Amino acid sequence: MKLLFKTKALSMILVALLLLNFLNIGEDISAQSLPVLEELSKDAISRIEISQASEKIILSKEEGDWVVVSPEKGRADLARIRSLILNFRKPIAMDALIDTGNEEKYGLEGGNALVVEFWTEGSEAKVSFILGADATQSSSFIRISGSDAIYRARIGGRRRYAYSARDWLSQQVIPLELNDITSISTYGMSGNGYQIKKGTSVWEIDGMVTGDLDQKRIGTALKSLIRLRIGERVSVVDFIPAFQMELGSTSGTPFQFQVAEAEAGGALIKVVGEDEVYRVASPALERFSQGAQHFLNRKLLNMDDRNSLDLVQFSSKTQKIILQQDLSNHFWKVLEPTHLDLDLREIFFMVNTLLSMEYSAELTAEMDIGEPLFSIILRSLNGDVEQVSIHKIAENTFVATISNEKGVFEVSFRELETIAKGFGQVNSLK
Repeated sequence: MKLLFKTKALSMILVALLLLNFLNIGEDISAQSLPVLEELSKDAISRIEISQASEKIILSKEEGDWVVVSPEKGRADLARIRSLILNFRKPIAMDALIDTGNEEKYGLEGGNALVVEFWTEGSEAKVSFILGADATQSSSFIRISGSDAIYRARIGGRRRYAYSARDWLSQQVIPLELNDITSISTYGMSGNGYQIKKGTSVWEIDGMVTGDLDQKRIGTALKSLIRLRIGERVSVVDFIPAFQMELGSTSGTPFQFQVAEAEAGGALIKVVGEDEVYRVASPALERFSQGAQHFLNRKLLNMDDRNSLDLVQFSSKTQKIILQQDLSNHFWKVLEPTHLDLDLREIFFMVNTLLSMEYSAELTAEMDIGEPLFSIILRSLNGDVEQVSIHKIAENTFVATISNEKGVFEVSFRELETIAKGFGQVNSLK
């Protein structure tokens, strides 16, 4: 009897294991049977069509450049096309089979659905599907063309596909490439202004010593300007410009636009010769509206490579701290006083802030600034030495002096706080 019971028990366990194995195989088969959208090389895609009940938008790559062919015509917005195409750099497997029919429930009814098709070569679309509403978990409901089945898939969200024909046109305000720009002129509406022009190897400003200019700052400002995108098209009855900008280019045709007063981080601009007014982010424009002085080199120190530093020394009336960089890993260690324990992260912040620190204004050298709160000496691996001394002239108002220079420079309290933290000496600013 015991043997019979054991046999029955073992048989039941075997059946259970076989059943579980069958169920797992069934799940694998079910997962493998879900359709997959093919991967598409960004360079191979030559045409994209996005169709809705009311219109068909056609984007085409012509001689390497994307253009809107229909219903609008013009340069396409490359950023939006790239955002769309990148979703297909790998095959997209369906997450799950959701339903068959019930299109309205999933935003796949005729008036809402988007038919999306990608071409590479040949007369037939390489990838074709119908896009409905967004689901949860960053997925959307779709139907594969020719099928009634409704799936959930991660294809980047409906918003990447649902732009109007106008919004597929280039959203860049300035239709120029950075390398094509030869000059940037900024003028007040009364006519006063300045011009930045491309020299043989650097940017120049009339009336200013080229060596005093911050070439990096000019380059950064120009890149931001070129990347300026339309945030919103607005209706304005009376557009009142505050200043005007003109960009010269290798084509010989200047590009001109007017800018209204900035407010709340935005500004209105109007391209000369066009009727539309755009709202854009204002920082890229404000850099140029501050005048030519904005592009002067305002770095306090000449050193700028932290990996070439050997020692950094902090000195006040009550404290002296010396840090040395370990060249094997670029970490910093305390040489003096030996018992001092500093936060390595704060030291990194301190060094980076010191090397990039800029002054906000140059004050008269004759002013009485009193004794320094502290001084910092930097020594490079090749023996170069620079010293900056910090003075407090009013509550939260500080100036710096540089060894062997006559100037007095106003500096940021926030940056000084970061520097003091690196040495564990925040109280030295009081």
